[in-house]
Amino acid sequence: MDFRQHIFKAHNIPLPPPESTADDTEQLTPLKWSGYFESQQAIAVGDTTFNVYSSGLSNTGPIFVLHHGAGHSGLTFGLVARHIVTGSASNCTVVAPDARDHGSTTGANQHHLSLERLVDDFVGIIQTMFPNNTRDLVLVGHSMGGAVVAHAAASKRLGNVTGLILIDIVEGSAMDSLSSIPAFINARP
Repeated sequence: MDFRQHIFKAHNIPLPPPESTADDTEQLTPLKWSGYFESQQAIAVGDTTFNVYSSGLSNTGPIFVLHHGAGHSGLTFGLVARHIVTGSASNCTVVAPDARDHGSTTGANQHHLSLERLVDDFVGIIQTMFPNNTRDLVLVGHSMGGAVVAHAAASKRLGNVTGLILIDIVEGSAMDSLSSIPAFINARP
């Protein structure tokens, strides 16, 4: 008996019937990026060509840059990206790159995944896509991506960072990043 069954039984709640499909031979296939983002493009930074998903590139509001966790890709943020762009009255742009050695990104030294290199990549993607940017940036990172965006913000290499969102960041990186967060917050108006 699994935990769910135990809880239901302990509280005399009838178990719902198991989920099934009409055709048990149905194959699961990945959803297409185009259901969540408006474009997919290759952005060259140094020796690497980064796969970047985006929406709202012609908008003039804040730019949300979403960095995924280890072993994932920019598609991790598909639902979030679609919600930000379609549900936002602020005319936002969303950018979600595949990190080095992740997703569809290609190039030399793909296995060089030091935090410093990932931060350089992240900053390089933003600076290449938005040269001379004057729009507000909101940096969002999940797990490994949380450490990357925290260090990118602390480096002050990106102007106009008005938001920093860290989601389920890994403990070691979280502890290393904590010392940077107060300085970032205190530097904001």
